[in-house]
Amino acid sequence: MLKDNPHDTYDLVLSTYTLASDFVKKVLLFANSGLALNLTISLTASDPLPSSVLQYMRIQRATESELATIDSRTNKAHGRVTARNEREVLDALREEFGNVLDGFSRPAVQLEAMIKYGIFESGGKEWMAAIVSIGEQRIVRRALQEVERLRSLIEPDAL
Repeated sequence: MLKDNPHDTYDLVLSTYTLASDFVKKVLLFANSGLALNLTISLTASDPLPSSVLQYMRIQRATESELATIDSRTNKAHGRVTARNEREVLDALREEFGNVLDGFSRPAVQLEAMIKYGIFESGGKEWMAAIVSIGEQRIVRRALQEVERLRSLIEPDAL
């Protein structure tokens, strides 16, 4: 088992519904930013929270006035739009990553113990599934830690 397998990934799927406020403006900003409306981004151990995730979410969660700011800056939401937007983006990601971790049938620590004590036949299907799950959980946990780090940088009065 590789502790930090460079081939471990977790695919995060991002999408915006057609009924979202200012949908057409958001679609144009996604396109101008080189982002698809429905986007799958691979999170990795070395990059658990790629900038494209934040960029997509900043556009998706932007209000009408924030969209105008993004458009006028033409920075395509590469950086923070507003403290309100950043807080909402990070809160949504915190909730999502927490839900993902809660959704695994067994936590990584339990799977690691089961592997250590030979519960799964080495190289068998259950063993391989456990290895994949452990890798995915590590990546999602790192993504959550990065969200928490970024959230700590938001001005206290914006929280």
